[in-house]
Amino acid sequence: MNVEKIYVPEEIEYISEWKNFQYPLGHLILDKTICGCGFTEYCLNNNIPTVLCSPRKKLLENKEEQHNSDKGKENGLREVYYFRNDYENNIEYDGGDLKTPFDEIPISNETNKNSSSNYINEIQTQENQDKLEKEEKKDYLSTIKNNLRSYINSCSASQNNPFKIIVTYDSLHHVLDVLNEYYSSSSYAIVVDEFQSIFMDASFKATVELDFVEDLKGCANVLYLSATPMLEKYLIMLDYFKDLPMYKLIWPSDKIEYVRSELRVVKSIVGEVSKLIEDYRNGNYPDKVLSDGTIKYSRELVIFVNSISTICSIIKKCGLKPNETNVICSDSSTNIRRLKKVGHQIGTIPTRGEEHKQFTLCTRTTYLGADFYSTNAFTVVCSDCNIQTLTVDISLDLPQILGRQRLKENVFRNEVLILYHSETKKGAIINEKKLVNDEKVDKKENATNKLLEEYNKMSDEAKELCAKKWADDKNLYKNDYIGVSSRTGEAVFNYLVKVADKRAYDVTRKDYIDDVTIKRGIESIESVNINLVSSIDSELQSSYDYLISEFDKDKNFERRMKLLCDIYFQFPDFYVKYANSPLQTIIPIEYQNYINLLGFERIKALKYKESEILEFIRNQEKLKTVSFQSLFQVSQKYSTKQIKSILADFYTANNISKTPKASDLEDYFILKTCKVKINDKWENGFEILSLK
Repeated sequence: MNVEKIYVPEEIEYISEWKNFQYPLGHLILDKTICGCGFTEYCLNNNIPTVLCSPRKKLLENKEEQHNSDKGKENGLREVYYFRNDYENNIEYDGGDLKTPFDEIPISNETNKNSSSNYINEIQTQENQDKLEKEEKKDYLSTIKNNLRSYINSCSASQNNPFKIIVTYDSLHHVLDVLNEYYSSSSYAIVVDEFQSIFMDASFKATVELDFVEDLKGCANVLYLSATPMLEKYLIMLDYFKDLPMYKLIWPSDKIEYVRSELRVVKSIVGEVSKLIEDYRNGNYPDKVLSDGTIKYSRELVIFVNSISTICSIIKKCGLKPNETNVICSDSSTNIRRLKKVGHQIGTIPTRGEEHKQFTLCTRTTYLGADFYSTNAFTVVCSDCNIQTLTVDISLDLPQILGRQRLKENVFRNEVLILYHSETKKGAIINEKKLVNDEKVDKKENATNKLLEEYNKMSDEAKELCAKKWADDKNLYKNDYIGVSSRTGEAVFNYLVKVADKRAYDVTRKDYIDDVTIKRGIESIESVNINLVSSIDSELQSSYDYLISEFDKDKNFERRMKLLCDIYFQFPDFYVKYANSPLQTIIPIEYQNYINLLGFERIKALKYKESEILEFIRNQEKLKTVSFQSLFQVSQKYSTKQIKSILADFYTANNISKTPKASDLEDYFILKTCKVKINDKWENGFEILSLK
């Protein structure tokens, strides 16, 4: 790619101060180089009608609160319009969203029959239910689109008041539907903030990301914005992105602040974080002596952890109270439930001037674009390379993490302690692993090209049948990169999943091989102070040796998977410690993919059976595009039998192979346990308090 450099004037610290600056129009990529330069704020406050797309709801909520608050208006920030779509399935994989512990008690056919006969007068036919659901969704979308139209009209009626719309990647197409009624696409700009997330998120919501990029191709002005130092390597793999012009902001040297870090290899993330928290509680704060002799203390700790389970473990071990702790993560029902068990709830990011709690625990939901305004917080990053989709890739995520602390008065804003949890053996078989994974990508790509070649020869009717079959395939993306566009219904090469595969392999191979490559990764963005600590547990090593010797003796999938899970339950840190050992080349990639996606607890609940694992994944994919909120009314009470009966009919009609459970509703509603009187008998049930 040809990169054109844009030199930022010496006197400019934030882009909004550059009065004559205007980014080029058309489709382009802009590498802002450093976080915290105010480019997103510039886009939201300039005179160009703009739609700002973000990969995360949390970030948009943060921007809305900043801009639409009284303080924001006092500071001259333009008001923004958040197009919030509550029907949107915006998955934010932060260590908990895809691992939902459902009630595992199955319903027998006899129970279903009895439930159906008992409540046949209370339950609408499936046809009416489907119609009601579609109508409610249609009405809801019509309402929020009308609200957007009103906002656009108010902007058009006022001079010097360009619209500023913020929306997630998932819901952009609805905004474009409305804008196209009023304007040609050349009259406004689409800004895709943190666009590297398109590739990172494609590993777990492939169709959404693909449709998003395809929608953008039809827009006249699209600015892909990022400060991530990974762009060119992956962009050149994609026909669309490799041909886009790329611009890079070159900042004066005195505007670039370097990170100071300590890398510490630890036996236990929870144990090490607990020690840090106790130090803060006991007043043993990190300090910094300034040039004038003033001593500054860090009295707040912000900890980035890529697992909601680890956050809960830290809370329990330290006895953290809600009044001293802020937990920032995606608001999935799983996360809400897990935090509730330890006496906490999901918090919000304080805006400028608001009080910060002493301890803030964050998942990767807040890695991108959210702003923290602490005056003294110190940052800790907990790196767990076991789960590839959540791995803290030093060259990708660390600049984003450090860029979250905005205030200059915080003298700790560019300091970080990285707790790295791994005990890999030097000289692991990395080259063989690289070869195997690269070969797998090539094989999947070749298979895709052959399948699409045959697909394109088919009649339109045969194409439609074939695409539907692929869309329902339980092995989607396992052996090829065939995807099905939800916009056109046609089979396509989902190139984003290919890049996600490559990135996942590269992260493990590049940043988590040994100490040397970790050091180099950090040195590319800062100067390093490394303090390594290492320890090997002999009992853990014995389990590793046992697994290596036993795994290949038995080719049965269930017994193999059970062997892996049994060792995990005995040693939760096992796969972290041996993430880059020969273990990774001995265990087939499909085992690793299932474990990374579902987690060990879910696989155990599915009885280690590959057929049930694949069916579960397939059903989760279907539920992303289906909503059954219309089947249940807010403020009504339902027995668990009623709920299961309604869901059983609903799943059957929608071809969803899923055991109906009352707890399924927790992803859509806020529930309260209650007793329901049915035929003069009291039964357990739930009251539906509100929609989520």
